[in-house]
Amino acid sequence: MTPDLSIPLNDSLSAHRRVMFVVPTAYDALVEKGVDGMILDRDEGGYFSRVVTIHPFTAQNREINLNSVHRIIEFGRPNSVARGMPRFAQLPGLAIHLLSLVWRIARIARQEKVEIIRANDPYFAGLIGWAASVFVPGARLCVSIHADYDKRFELDGAAGAPVIFGSRRLAKILEQFVLRRAELVLPIRDQLGDMARDAGVPTTRIKVIPHGIDFEPFLADAAADFRSRYDIEADAKILGFAGRLTRENYLDDIIDLAKSLAAKRDDFVVVLAGDGPERERFERCVNESAALNGRVQFTGFIAQADAFALRRESALGLCLMAGYSLIEACAGGRPVVAYDVEWHGELVINGETGALIAEGNVPALVKAVTDILDDPTKADAMGKAARTLAFSRHSLEAARLAKIEAYELLATDPH
Repeated sequence: MTPDLSIPLNDSLSAHRRVMFVVPTAYDALVEKGVDGMILDRDEGGYFSRVVTIHPFTAQNREINLNSVHRIIEFGRPNSVARGMPRFAQLPGLAIHLLSLVWRIARIARQEKVEIIRANDPYFAGLIGWAASVFVPGARLCVSIHADYDKRFELDGAAGAPVIFGSRRLAKILEQFVLRRAELVLPIRDQLGDMARDAGVPTTRIKVIPHGIDFEPFLADAAADFRSRYDIEADAKILGFAGRLTRENYLDDIIDLAKSLAAKRDDFVVVLAGDGPERERFERCVNESAALNGRVQFTGFIAQADAFALRRESALGLCLMAGYSLIEACAGGRPVVAYDVEWHGELVINGETGALIAEGNVPALVKAVTDILDDPTKADAMGKAARTLAFSRHSLEAARLAKIEAYELLATDPH
């Protein structure tokens, strides 16, 4: 990948810098979601000459070389900690597995001459990253925070946030242990910095690195055949949702919204794009309601290009709980309706870019959606403002600058 020379870099620092990511996912899962291309962004436009990504908890052992810069190494779960085993039986195997992982990952880091180890969560990925860094001379550890895990656990239990042997309390102990040992903590938004401060991390060791998005696809016109491809009426006002069909995304409230709207109007359709563990239940709920006949549509998993088209084609975006998808919804150039939780207020500004609603207040949600649908001129203005704000805060350029600044801080600060 050719470096972007528009960003001046300290040649003595960046010419041969090498980084290792410890990420709690699997390559196949990223491919399925259509976000595997984001791995290639980790070299930050040539700032890193080598990027090694470790997936420590996958189905199999394998290595994937994406190109001369990017190497992925996956470690499969051993039989001694197979899913479904009693917890007491898993503990010895898990301990041995973690020790083995740390040793193998540290050896890879030494072979690759890694200078920075970045763990993509403050739980087992963070623990492994910290332990490996101990055995890699000169390696600096940073840990990124990608979600308000406490809020996700409140909404969806163990399906929403990490637990250890079923205990969120044990996971919190590990979270604090990891964050306090990171030389730099990298929350992806301002609000998540509080999580690090609550764990005792000094503000000087916290650096926000916003998500960056390639906004080029959002500048094109929506696909002309999007409605026909998904059998959506040409004149229906689309209330678009794209994400995982889970409790934590307030899909129950979206269903209630659709029921309330259906009692008053028939000019809309709620389009739920994506899949998830709650899809069958939500589909059953819709099918059992005569009022929702034709008013709620499930598309299942859709290609990224179609998701972008949905954003642009919607009358408004529904992001009651959202992370990365909130940025995409705003980038689609349509007003966004969200609950006033987590970081949503950073992009959703009442009356300017959309509507921010008190959490769980479905009547207020119905009113906000109705007001937007009934005033298309104002909706267009809010959509343009939402796009402008998203572009200014979350462009690839802005995100890359923030991350490079963080990495240079790690590289230049004394231990």
